[in-house]
Amino acid sequence: MFNGAWKSEDPFTGFDRMSKSGMKRCENKIAKQLRGNNPALNSGQLNYAGSSVIPESIRMAACTKEGQLFDVTVKNVQDWQTIC
Repeated sequence: MFNGAWKSEDPFTGFDRMSKSGMKRCENKIAKQLRGNNPALNSGQLNYAGSSVIPESIRMAACTKEGQLFDVTVKNVQDWQTIC
């Protein structure tokens, strides 16, 4: 559902661990809401340093009618991250 394989059509370049550890936990929270028939509104904002074409992080946020699920920044790094 989320965390797919890299494709040339991907909207940005990110380290594998950014997706597998940082973003995946947040995406799993959204998926859990959707499986429970609870609509979720989510957004992502890429953050760039200087003139770099590769983002240094992504700010992810999501909410349901019950309130906010998360509002976090996931760094584009090779290290494992515990976010969400």
